[in-house]
Amino acid sequence: MNHLVTIPKSDISKQDIADIAAGLILRIEEGEVNPIAAHVRLKAVVKALEQVLKATEDIVRDEAEKHGKTFSAFGAEIQVKEGALTPDYQHDQAMERLAGIHESS
Repeated sequence: MNHLVTIPKSDISKQDIADIAAGLILRIEEGEVNPIAAHVRLKAVVKALEQVLKATEDIVRDEAEKHGKTFSAFGAEIQVKEGALTPDYQHDQAMERLAGIHESS
């Protein structure tokens, strides 16, 4: 399978995000898209994006630090904080249950 994913080249606003979501929701509600297929595929995209975000945290932090503690870029206000990396709760069963990560057998 060759799934091509592109990142938008221009800034994406909160309104753009809301419009994309509303359009997808409408297509599902009107039956144009199978709701189960959409849900499964959207969950897969979320998992892929989570992996990319996690794998690039160090690179992003290093690049961001070149611009100072606070700056604007790509339509967002960026603030570099100490210890801002996301903790890994994958081995904490209580947190897994709360986050819905843990799959029961």
